[in-house]
Amino acid sequence: MRSARRTRRRWPRWRPPWNCATNETGGHAYRVTEIALSLARVVDAELAVDAEARFGYLLHDIGKIGIPDRILRKPAALTGDERRIMETHAELGEYLISSLRHLQGVAAR
Repeated sequence: MRSARRTRRRWPRWRPPWNCATNETGGHAYRVTEIALSLARVVDAELAVDAEARFGYLLHDIGKIGIPDRILRKPAALTGDERRIMETHAELGEYLISSLRHLQGVAAR
């Protein structure tokens, strides 16, 4: 938890990488975080103040970094193959988060 506080001080206005790609995706990350925090306050208030959990809420779609833009930005329905590729974003996200020392444990929650 100490390293998460240090990270917040270093980058107080840190934005997830996909925020650079589209406002829609970045907005989604923040909406999901706010909804998760609201639910956490009702279910288990400790989760609402847990820095690692908060990063987990924010980074829930981080694995989409590994999904090709042609699939992420496709305006039509995805094919079966494209959907299978899209579904790998959760596993990729877990891998990415678990490789960050100060976020180890977040992916397992």
